[in-house]
Amino acid sequence: MKDGTYQENVNVTKELYIMSENGYSSTTVVAANSGEDYVFEVLANNVTIDGFTTYGATAYWNSSGIALNGANFCTIKNNRCGLDATYQNWLGIILRHDSDNNTISNNIMNYNKCYGINIREGSDNNLVINNEMSNNGGGGHGGYGIQNCESSVSNIVRGNLIENNETWGVRIETAGINLGNNDINDMGNNTIRNNGSYDVYNKTSTTINAYYNKWGSNDGTTILTRVQRTNFNPWIEDPLPVEIQVFTASVKNNSVLLIWQTATEVNNYGFEIERLEIASLKSNIWEKIRFVSGNGNSNSPKLYEYLDRSVNSGKYLYRLKQIDIDGQFEYSETIEADLGIPSEFSLFQNYPNPFNPSTTIKYQIPDHIPNEIVTLKVFDILGNELATLVNETEQPGIHQVIFNGINNTSGVYYYRFSAGNFIETRKMILTK
Repeated sequence: MKDGTYQENVNVTKELYIMSENGYSSTTVVAANSGEDYVFEVLANNVTIDGFTTYGATAYWNSSGIALNGANFCTIKNNRCGLDATYQNWLGIILRHDSDNNTISNNIMNYNKCYGINIREGSDNNLVINNEMSNNGGGGHGGYGIQNCESSVSNIVRGNLIENNETWGVRIETAGINLGNNDINDMGNNTIRNNGSYDVYNKTSTTINAYYNKWGSNDGTTILTRVQRTNFNPWIEDPLPVEIQVFTASVKNNSVLLIWQTATEVNNYGFEIERLEIASLKSNIWEKIRFVSGNGNSNSPKLYEYLDRSVNSGKYLYRLKQIDIDGQFEYSETIEADLGIPSEFSLFQNYPNPFNPSTTIKYQIPDHIPNEIVTLKVFDILGNELATLVNETEQPGIHQVIFNGINNTSGVYYYRFSAGNFIETRKMILTK
């Protein structure tokens, strides 16, 4: 289906694969009117619905973004059912009337009036995996991440995020649900936390299995107050985040040395270093200058550093964008480095050196020498002039220019900086 917003109620009565062009961020289907039971209703077997945003089905308790009615062996994936507190369904996805052996995966069910997912009326042997069910409720009948009722054969729930729902995370009215076995090869691996009254509300007299899940706490006594008739031990320790203890910037030889240290790391892919020149603060455009790989998982301190040589005179802000392996990210505090106006002429060693094919040459002009003509030239080992990189009046401060030796052969070269009575020459090596 092409990108866009469609006001439809879609009945699927035969085997189909229905896929959006570019995913739920660009393809939305809204119920034609709120009195309808569904946005998508699946009445056939072997149907796939992939990559839509659905909302607007709000008439009563079974009005849903996607409904499976007597449908078997279907796949519902990569959809968003419910968008925010304004664009809702009564519930995100419902399986009813003996809808068996379906896979519900990688969907987001947020901000629906009551349920994220409702499995009911003899719907058995379904797999609910890697979904997010959060912030459901507000319709006057409570808010649940997932409800299982009138299903006697186990529905498997694995790897889901179930949090911040109004009343319960998981509501169980019949025992046909499994949240994880006491087996490291069949762990629940759900995150079930911060839901209203209970994270697991079990109305049956049967204790259900919910081993190896994350409960938002590493204390068994605390978890026990949040679940009913639930086997939850062993559970997965909630990981410590990437904790940055130290982040500093200091000026070293007209460059900025950044140093940071982590106390712990969990799933740390790495850090993007971002920089903003204060003189251009109004644009507020941060520049990504380097990526530094993280240490994945660590309970011991790790030290990182980076030398930013690509700066001139002025003040700069720096921050770290810490990125998890799953793509989530968080920004550090912002720190400042001040490269003031220099007090004397100077020519610095090029970097990198040796180089191939280009290198950066930096020089500085003091604040008490205004309107001085400066030149920067490159010579070969015989003294032949090859290039004039600078020949103009420049303001006081630190400056830099790039020399590209792509048309030159390997060997030793010299670059000479002159301004008034100041002359300095340095050597550089091109290696191809």
